[in-house]
Amino acid sequence: YNDQEFQQMLGVTDKTTYRWRKNELIAYFKGAGGGKGGKIWYTGQAIIDFYRTYRVAKRLKLLKPIFKEIPKGHV
Repeated sequence: YNDQEFQQMLGVTDKTTYRWRKNELIAYFKGAGGGKGGKIWYTGQAIIDFYRTYRVAKRLKLLKPIFKEIPKGHV
Protein backbone atom coordinates (compact mmCIF):
# COMPACT_ATOMS: atom_id res chain seq x y z
CA TYR A 1 0.00 0.00 0.00
CA ASN A 2 1.30 3.47 -0.72
CA ASP A 3 1.36 6.24 1.87
CA GLN A 4 -1.83 7.89 0.58
CA GLU A 5 -3.78 4.61 0.78
CA PHE A 6 -2.51 4.04 4.31
CA GLN A 7 -3.55 7.55 5.33
CA GLN A 8 -7.05 6.97 3.94
CA MET A 9 -7.37 3.64 5.77
CA LEU A 10 -6.76 5.28 9.13
CA GLY A 11 -8.12 8.75 8.42
CA VAL A 12 -4.85 10.57 9.15
CA THR A 13 -2.69 13.11 7.32
CA ASP A 14 0.69 12.80 5.65
CA LYS A 15 2.26 14.65 8.60
CA THR A 16 0.99 11.94 10.93
CA THR A 17 2.35 9.03 8.87
CA TYR A 18 5.64 10.91 8.49
CA ARG A 19 5.86 11.23 12.29
CA TRP A 20 5.13 7.49 12.71
CA ARG A 21 7.88 6.61 10.22
CA LYS A 22 10.30 9.07 11.81
CA ASN A 23 9.69 7.49 15.24
CA GLU A 24 10.04 3.99 13.71
CA LEU A 25 6.53 2.93 14.70
CA ILE A 26 5.80 1.31 11.32
CA ALA A 27 8.02 -0.50 8.82
CA TYR A 28 8.12 0.99 5.31
CA PHE A 29 10.27 1.21 2.22
CA LYS A 30 10.80 3.70 -0.57
CA GLY A 31 10.01 2.83 -4.15
CA ALA A 32 12.12 3.46 -7.23
CA GLY A 33 14.02 6.70 -7.09
CA GLY A 34 14.65 6.36 -3.35
CA GLY A 35 15.87 9.64 -1.93
CA LYS A 36 13.69 12.67 -1.53
CA GLY A 37 11.03 12.01 -4.19
CA GLY A 38 10.63 8.26 -3.71
CA LYS A 39 7.15 6.95 -3.05
CA ILE A 40 6.56 5.45 0.42
CA TRP A 41 5.19 1.89 0.57
CA TYR A 42 3.94 -0.34 3.41
CA THR A 43 3.37 -4.08 3.33
CA GLY A 44 0.00 -5.40 4.43
CA GLN A 45 1.72 -7.18 7.32
CA ALA A 46 3.37 -3.93 8.47
CA ILE A 47 -0.05 -2.28 8.59
CA ILE A 48 -1.56 -5.21 10.49
CA ASP A 49 1.32 -5.21 12.99
CA PHE A 50 1.03 -1.45 13.46
CA TYR A 51 -2.72 -1.62 13.98
CA ARG A 52 -2.41 -4.52 16.45
CA THR A 53 0.20 -2.63 18.45
CA TYR A 54 -1.40 0.80 18.48
CA ARG A 55 -4.94 2.05 18.75
CA VAL A 56 -5.21 5.11 16.58
CA ALA A 57 -7.49 7.68 18.14
CA LYS A 58 -9.10 9.48 15.22
CA ARG A 59 -8.77 13.27 15.30
CA LEU A 60 -6.56 13.14 18.41
CA LYS A 61 -3.59 11.59 16.59
CA LEU A 62 -2.54 9.82 19.79
CA LEU A 63 -1.06 6.36 19.86
CA LYS A 64 -1.77 4.08 22.78
CA PRO A 65 -0.42 0.55 23.09
CA ILE A 66 -3.04 -2.19 23.10
CA PHE A 67 -2.58 -4.91 25.68
CA LYS A 68 -4.72 -8.01 25.30
CA GLU A 69 -4.58 -11.41 26.87
CA ILE A 70 -4.34 -14.20 24.31
CA PRO A 71 -6.24 -17.35 25.35
CA LYS A 72 -4.13 -20.48 25.72
CA GLY A 73 -3.76 -22.37 22.47
CA HIS A 74 -4.34 -19.25 20.33
CA VAL A 75 -1.40 -17.60 18.59
